[in-house]
Amino acid sequence: IHVEILTSMGTHDPIQGNHTKYQKVSWLEKHNIPFKPNFVRSKGEKAMYANPYSILIDDSIGCTQPFEVAGGHAILHTSAKKSIKELWFL
Repeated sequence: IHVEILTSMGTHDPIQGNHTKYQKVSWLEKHNIPFKPNFVRSKGEKAMYANPYSILIDDSIGCTQPFEVAGGHAILHTSAKKSIKELWFL
């Protein structure tokens, strides 16, 4: 299974975006998370990564719905137990 991280910087401002990107990369490194991070400026842009083979697990319906409309699979994360269970059925 190929896993990558898709995360929003929450801004279109390049200075704030770079600061956010630095914080998120530092957090991933601190927690020894080896997956490639992909950054978008806003949650709506996550749909650009959708394809029939992709799965997005996200806690925002504002991310999951556009991702599904764009052709990907999405799980609205409310608990680890629920998300893992839903993965089995994809």
